Amino acid sequence: MTLSRDARLLATGSNSGEVLLWDLSRLRYIRDQLTDEACVSARRWLDQAERTRHVGPDFVYQEDCKSA
Repeated sequence: MTLSRDARLLATGSNSGEVLLWDLSRLRYIRDQLTDEACVSARRWLDQAERTRHVGPDFVYQEDCKSA
């Protein structure tokens, strides 16, 4: 398994020699959509601990619920 330098493409291989390329560029969009949905459900912004728990620790915390 290999990740491209910009983290937008993932290459995986099988024992049969088949190589699959996975486009990861939409993951940020999907994560943002899920964050917005969580905010709407909670009817407020997620605090830093909640965002880390539900969205992931690799993203900078910001009060980013557009719909809340």
